[in-house]
Amino acid sequence: MNLYERQKELKLNIPDKVAVVGCGGIGSWVSLSLALLGVKELILVDYDIVEETNLNRTPFRINDIGKYKVNAMFELIKERRPSCYVFPIENKVENALYLLERLKPSLIVDCRDNIKHSNYLRAMAKYVKLGYDGMEFTIDTYKRNIAFEEGEEIVRYQTVPSFVGIPLFLATWLVNYISINENFQEKITTKNIKEVVENV
Repeated sequence: MNLYERQKELKLNIPDKVAVVGCGGIGSWVSLSLALLGVKELILVDYDIVEETNLNRTPFRINDIGKYKVNAMFELIKERRPSCYVFPIENKVENALYLLERLKPSLIVDCRDNIKHSNYLRAMAKYVKLGYDGMEFTIDTYKRNIAFEEGEEIVRYQTVPSFVGIPLFLATWLVNYISINENFQEKITTKNIKEVVENV
C-alpha cells in the first residue's frame, strides 16, 4: 500500500521544495513534519551541533549528540521517508544565501532565534518566520521585516527555559495550515500567534 494512500482524498496543498533555516527546537519538528506530510525536497540550513540540552524539546536522539543538526535530521528523515530528498547545509544562513537562491525553494521556514538576513530570505520565496521565547511565540509572514532593517541590532530570543510544547505546537500549526491553505502567506496578518490561537 502506498505510504500516502490514506491522505489522498484530503487534497492537501503540499509544497514540492521547502527550505528550513534553523534546525533547533522548532526547525527540527518542522523538518520532520514536512517530510511526513510528503514534501519531496527539503533544504536544511544550520551550522550548530546537537547537544544533550536539546533533547528535551527536539526529535533528536542520544546518538545524535555531537553531529551537525542538519545531518542528524537527514538521518532521521531517511529512516521515515527515504523518498524525500534532503539537502543538508552545515553553515550559517549568510554563507548559504547564494546557494538557497539557486535551489529555488517554493517556501522558506525561518526558525532561527534572530532576524539577521531575513529580508533576503523573504525576497526569495513564500516565507514564514517562527519563533518562541519561553511561553511566548510568534508567526511572521510579512514580505519585509518592517521593524528592523539589515545592519541594525539583531534581536535574539532571551529566555533560556524551554520545553517541547511550544516548538511542537508551532511546527504542527504550520504544517496543518499550509497543507489546507494554498495562499497561506496572504492570509496571516498577525505577528503574534496568540491572536491566531484565540480565534480558533
